[in-house]
Amino acid sequence: MFKRSSPENRGGGEIIKSIDVFGHIAFDYICRVRNLPEANRSSRITEMGRFFGGGAANVSAVIASLGGKARLFSVAGDDFISSGYASHLSSLGVDISNVRILNGMSAHAFIFNSSGGDQITFFYWGVSERMREMEIPEDLECVHIATGDAEINRRIASSADFLSF
Repeated sequence: MFKRSSPENRGGGEIIKSIDVFGHIAFDYICRVRNLPEANRSSRITEMGRFFGGGAANVSAVIASLGGKARLFSVAGDDFISSGYASHLSSLGVDISNVRILNGMSAHAFIFNSSGGDQITFFYWGVSERMREMEIPEDLECVHIATGDAEINRRIASSADFLSF
């Protein structure tokens, strides 16, 4: 549990039961290349990994790993379950009961890092295109908004008691 403190009450405060996290669940493909190619050219990938990603899912995982309670609000494709991602988050203690599973693919990020330190990212939204259809609960107390749909983020921000982003 976390405590919400105020300037008048440093170190004390109300107990926050959980942090509600809104935003993407994604699969990240992180690649290393010698150099980023110019237009109409290619570059050899020297290393590549696939990782569980998405800002909201990652923030929820960190909260749970630190002993906090996180409720994840997002949309994901059926690959969220078949990949083991849902099980992974649950095993960390993340409450995924508010993740809406839709037919199709979850978001995917393709991140290319050059040996010179440059980076380029491509993002496929997948079923996250439908994130704005999510229902927002009325009991939002402490909310973190990660990257996601601007319209749903605006609605969440106007109904949360405490907000971070």
